[in-house]
Amino acid sequence: MKRLLCFVLLVFLPGSAFAGSQPGEMGTLTFLIGEVFAKRADQDWRKAEFDMAVFAGDQIKTGADSRCEISLVAGSVIRMDQNTVQTLEKICVKKESRQVSLFMGTGRLWANARKIISKQDTFKVRTDKTVCAIRGTMFGVDTNTSATRIAVYEGEVEVRPWGDLVDQPDSEKPSEARIKEPVPVSGPHPVTMKEWVEIVRALKQITVDAQGKYSKSALDMEAELRDAWVIWNKKRDRLARRPGIPLRQTNRGPSGQGGFTHE
Repeated sequence: MKRLLCFVLLVFLPGSAFAGSQPGEMGTLTFLIGEVFAKRADQDWRKAEFDMAVFAGDQIKTGADSRCEISLVAGSVIRMDQNTVQTLEKICVKKESRQVSLFMGTGRLWANARKIISKQDTFKVRTDKTVCAIRGTMFGVDTNTSATRIAVYEGEVEVRPWGDLVDQPDSEKPSEARIKEPVPVSGPHPVTMKEWVEIVRALKQITVDAQGKYSKSALDMEAELRDAWVIWNKKRDRLARRPGIPLRQTNRGPSGQGGFTHE
């Protein structure tokens, strides 16, 4: 029998601890600094800890001057900047496919997604305005009440308006017929919430407002390279690719030059 890990918004019994191995594990907090909190099901918010396991349905939030990194069991890494809230919605890992879904409420997220190797693989990041479907890439999402911005640094991201991409049922064979094919649409211009699909490639960005209007442009690389959040993530990614250099958290603030060390 194939071993299957597939849990969606699991509800845990009251009093269950964050530490320890439990069904539905999505990943581990491999870095945190400042005030980072986690919330499970109907439990209250509690302070997160380094090396803490996180599960499908958990909410994670960061306070001011705070950051965290989550290494997913599916092989990808996501990082949250200060004043960010997200929900770890779903993970489904089996031999032939890996499916991940996250919901970002507000703030800034950086994702270094594992390369997609199967047609059944999916990695989705949702906001209240968009659904991003990743095909193995490095990208950032910034969202607030007025707009969502997706900046792609490597690879490409398929972006749709929220609600346009119907979630596939949990089954051995995903229903590809329920997903629309991309269609060319000029922008920005007023559109209904089911009219457009855009492919955003490396060094490009797309911004979607609360009415579903969007605009695409090239990244301003001078501005990006001055952004402390971008600088920090690129350094973190470079070190993660160097074998034999374990990263550990420090008490330094989340500036572009600090926030982690290697031993």
